Parts: sequence; C-alpha cells; structure tokens
Amino acid sequence: MAEVSQLGRATLEEPFVCEEGWSVPGQRWGGVRLADVVALAQPLPGARYVRAGSGEWVVPVSLEDIARGLICDELNGAPLTVEHGAPWRLVVSGAACYTNVKWLDHLQLTAESGENAARRIALNRIGASTDG
Repeated sequence: MAEVSQLGRATLEEPFVCEEGWSVPGQRWGGVRLADVVALAQPLPGARYVRAGSGEWVVPVSLEDIARGLICDELNGAPLTVEHGAPWRLVVSGAACYTNVKWLDHLQLTAESGENAARRIALNRIGASTDG
C-alpha cells in the first residue's frame, strides 16, 4: 500500500469566497487529493462520509464529493502558514468556506454524516440562522 508521501500532488485554483461577504481572488492551493488519502484507508463498504476536522470544527464530506477535496500544505506556491491552516488544511472546491478545515487533525470514515459542526459554528459566528 502507498504512503501519503507517495501520493501525487495536485493544485486547485479558485477564488476564496466567504459567507461573511468577502472574497480573495485567484488562490492557488497545493496538496494531495482527499480521495487519494481516503483510498489509502481502504474504507469499509458501509462508509458514506469522511468527517474532516480540527477539534470540534468538523465537516462531513460525502464520499461522492471527495474528488473536490484537497488536503493542502501550500498556498500560492509557498508552504502553508499557521495563519492559513498549517500544517494541513482541507479545501473543498466550490463548497461553503466553512468546509475549509484549518489545522486539519483528523479524518474519520463513517456510515452517517453526523452533525456539521463547522456549519453551525460558522453561522453562529456571523449571526445567521442554522435552520434549513
């Protein structure tokens, strides 16, 4: 079985858009594909989600959507800084900004999505409703 260090590198370039109303154009993230890391784990047939998190900040990503995820250690051609989530940050292309997990410290494969704590925490921070 391959190790993470043997996985191919990938890049993702897109603007970073936050629900708070600000954006940063042309961010170029570099790292390894979430799908490749999940494949290393050899998920059981019942696995449907990967729960990615840092402490209580946890976001479920369906296995159908993991191809859009990148576990990043670079931003704009330079090593990722702590301010931007080093050593590892999950970035999910086209998803809400709260699905980007700074300081990624765990991945868990599960049958159920569980609570999207990242969404709840992020929306509470900006005073938005978590209903719906």
